[in-house]
Formats: sequence, C-alpha cells, structure tokens
Amino acid sequence: MICHHLVMTESAWKLKLGRARQHQLALEAALREYSQLHPFELVSRLEGNDLVVRVHMQHDIPADLSLIVGDLLHNARSALDLLVMSAARAAASETGRGLSPAQERSLSFPITRTEPDFERAARKLKRHLPKDAILRIRIAQPWTMATEQLTRANEEITANNLDPLISLDLLYRLSQLNNLDKHRQLLAVAWLPGSISLGDEELVEPIDQDQDSDVESVDIDDIDPEILASWAEAIEQEDARPDAHDFYFSAGELHDGAEIGRYIRHDRGRMPADLTARGSLRLVLWEPELTERFTGAPPAQRTTREMIDEVESICTFVESGGLAESDASSD
Repeated sequence: MICHHLVMTESAWKLKLGRARQHQLALEAALREYSQLHPFELVSRLEGNDLVVRVHMQHDIPADLSLIVGDLLHNARSALDLLVMSAARAAASETGRGLSPAQERSLSFPITRTEPDFERAARKLKRHLPKDAILRIRIAQPWTMATEQLTRANEEITANNLDPLISLDLLYRLSQLNNLDKHRQLLAVAWLPGSISLGDEELVEPIDQDQDSDVESVDIDDIDPEILASWAEAIEQEDARPDAHDFYFSAGELHDGAEIGRYIRHDRGRMPADLTARGSLRLVLWEPELTERFTGAPPAQRTTREMIDEVESICTFVESGGLAESDASSD
C-alpha cells in the first residue's frame, strides 16, 4: 500500500539523486579522458632477491576527480535526508502542525551498525514520521540487511559474522565515505592491481574502464567435482615447485614510485635476473576500513554507480514499499 503523505513529496529526493547521477556521468567522462593519457607505467626490477613492481606516474591524478566524487557522494547521501524531511513535513501538515527550523535540522536518515544505535537515532524520527516509514528505514539498515543475509544462508548470527557484511554494505560505505570527504581532500587516489603477469607480455590498458566483459561468469556449483579436484592438485603441485613465486600486493594511495607488490620465491632461492612483470592499475575509492581487511575492489566509477542505485532503491522502498524499477528489472 502506497502512503499518500509520502508520495506527495517524492520529488525532493529524486532531484537530489538526479544531481548525483550528473556527477556520475562527469566522473566517468573524466576517468576516460585521464585514461587516454596513459598516465601509469609499471616498472619491475630486482631489489635484493625480490622482483618488485613499482608505478611511474607520467600524469598526476587530476584533483577535480576527488571533488567530483565528493559532490556525488554528498548528493546521494542528501537524497536520503531529504526523503525523511519531506515525509516529516507532510506528516506535520496533515496534523495541522508545522516543523520548526530546529526540528528540521535535527532530522536525518539514520545509517547504523547496530540495533541499539538505530533505536537511539529513531527516537527523533518517532515524533515526526509514521510508523510504517520508520519500519522501512529500519529494514534498510546495514545491520538488518546483514542479519537477513546470514539467515538466508543458514549461518549463525554472531558479531564476527555480521561485522564484515556490514562493512561491505553499500549504504554503510556511502555514509563512511561522505564523512571521510569532510576531512580529506582526495578520495579517488587509491589503486589496486587490475592484472599482473610475469614475462615480457605487452602492458595492458592502465585503467580498468569497467566495461562489460564478454567472458561469462561460472558458478562453482556447476563445475564437475573431479575437475575442481584436478585444478586443486595442479595448484598444489605448482606451489610445491622450489622456484615458484608468490606475488604480494601492496594497496594504498597512489604516488610516483609506489610499490604495487613483489614476487618472492617460496624457497628464497635466487630470482632469475631476466624476470620481468607487467600489469594494469585501476583507480578505486579510498575506503580505509575495507582496504585493510579485503583484497580487491571494483573501479571507482562502478562503486559510485552502485551506491546511487542503492539509494534510489532504498528511497523508493521507504516511500512506497516497492523496489526501484531498475532493480526490479535486473532480477
């Protein structure tokens, strides 16, 4: 059932989210332009007995990239607050009461890690929003979504299991990045390897443009167990070779001379003098809490696009109880 008092004021958050999508297009265009400069060169050489891969910056990352990201995140976060504000104004109007400037400033869309945190934040909302709207806001919380994921997977709901899922939640990450932008000038300055290979292969495109791949994804459950076993045996045999190499990535803020990672021999024997490495980089959002815990990250433009889509889905759900049209069509 669609709540009348919410539908009346739906345009405010949509306008703000539309602005976020304009920034998204600007970000993607700026990244394409930067990529065409071929700004990165990866150089590998022996340092001691390790083959170390470093980046040579031929063109610095434009400062306005992080400004675009910051504006995008702020508009996406503000869309959620405008949803709450519009709903509160409509509810107050129906009762013949208005909202004071102080009350309006106190209202925001809570994004919390735990149920007690949400209950504290919801105290202000209960005085201004209908119960069904608060319930839907509660359902959209990162801790609620993480609990639901564990329940569906029949896994135990513990703090250790909830914590990584909450940290990966798009809504929670949007909140963290929006707060980080208030204290940090640059956001899109981190890197992660897009690909690294040994030998004299040609250097691949330096920035992952997040284009759709022609390679179909494979569900591991569909693979013959005997084939999986043979793959595992081949990996074990490769790792057992005395001259096998392990590559250790070093993610962090990008600067000239930064170490991308290094190859180290298992047996610490002599590294071949003619061994070289080539690879690619991708620009990602600098998310301190995730960078230290998880390896790999999608390109910045994909992450921001997913965050905007998530906000649209949540706003639509809170407003009417339904999912965004784009989400429903992708299922």
